[in-house]
Amino acid sequence: MPNYSLDHIHVKAIDVDRTVQWYVDNLGAKIVFEGIFMESKVFYLDLGFSLIVFGRLNKEWGDDGIERPENEPIEPLLRSRYGVDHFGVAVDDIQEAVADLTAKGVRVLYEPWSSRKGVTITYIEGPDAVRIELTERHEGWDAAWKAKQGAAE
Repeated sequence: MPNYSLDHIHVKAIDVDRTVQWYVDNLGAKIVFEGIFMESKVFYLDLGFSLIVFGRLNKEWGDDGIERPENEPIEPLLRSRYGVDHFGVAVDDIQEAVADLTAKGVRVLYEPWSSRKGVTITYIEGPDAVRIELTERHEGWDAAWKAKQGAAE
């Protein structure tokens, strides 16, 4: 079987320049490419784990008929919408990350909580209502899964 791994995530943005600058300013992303793809301005950003590709959305905001209140938490949706439901960014210290991002005016959607043993998460709101999960993994977070895999072999 071929070896598969994540290469990039592509997110459509209404104002791609503003969106890219948000990721640079708030999450320390680095622009590694800027160009045109399929008649859309695109940027490739390196967040240290893979690439996130941002392209301008070639439709007007609201063309899909979905209302997006500005001051309410983003709900996970099963229907198509702009961007992606969420993507995760690893952090060493979630409390420090939340304090840093809050000081920068980034909206934290939930207080950090333990989603399972050894994993603490929270969600922040990025430009264009994209949910970003911050994930702090502690040693042994995958022990139960590894034990289950070992028992299955």
